[in-house]
Amino acid sequence: MLPLSVELGPLTHGRCTVCRALIPAVEDSNPGARMWARHLNYVDHLKQYHPEYRRWSRLWTYSFYLPVISIVIIAYFSAVERSLFLVLLAAIVVVALYVPLLLIRWRSVRVFREAWILFGKPKSRRE
Repeated sequence: MLPLSVELGPLTHGRCTVCRALIPAVEDSNPGARMWARHLNYVDHLKQYHPEYRRWSRLWTYSFYLPVISIVIIAYFSAVERSLFLVLLAAIVVVALYVPLLLIRWRSVRVFREAWILFGKPKSRRE
């Protein structure tokens, strides 16, 4: 059973990733509701001000799940075989796949941030 102090919900930063605008927190006695409300405020902010970043970020987040498949397979076989080599191989796969992905993501977020600084809010297609 989970302790009562565990906060369930998505971890959302207090500021926007692109423009660094403050994402408003919601006061609620339930910590899980607070986390979900802040996440929804963040998603609304992205929809309104950074739709391109939101689309890119959603697709990019899905790509983080692909290495999990190979890691789970290796971890399963290492547990069945009780092989230290396969455990080490799983750890190497984690580092080899996720470090480059995180570096590429960091650089891409920086590009979105620099574009925001240079050009500001993009005009909608209807204008």
